[in-house]
Amino acid sequence: MTKRTLLRRSAVLLLGAMYATPSLPQVPPHYPGTICFTPYSWCPLPGAVPVGTRCYCNGPYGAVYGQAG
Repeated sequence: MTKRTLLRRSAVLLLGAMYATPSLPQVPPHYPGTICFTPYSWCPLPGAVPVGTRCYCNGPYGAVYGQAG
């Protein structure tokens, strides 16, 4: 195996590992307790609540429960 082939394989493995990790949603700057974080996304809350309070976001198939953060 040549050095070039080894470098190519290493690059492919590295890129595969980078893209295989789960991505996190982009959340705008906010005051604590004004965003509801669900397992899949987030939504703004109408007012501030204590961090960790159970909340929900409306999804295409109904409410998706999460935690205020």
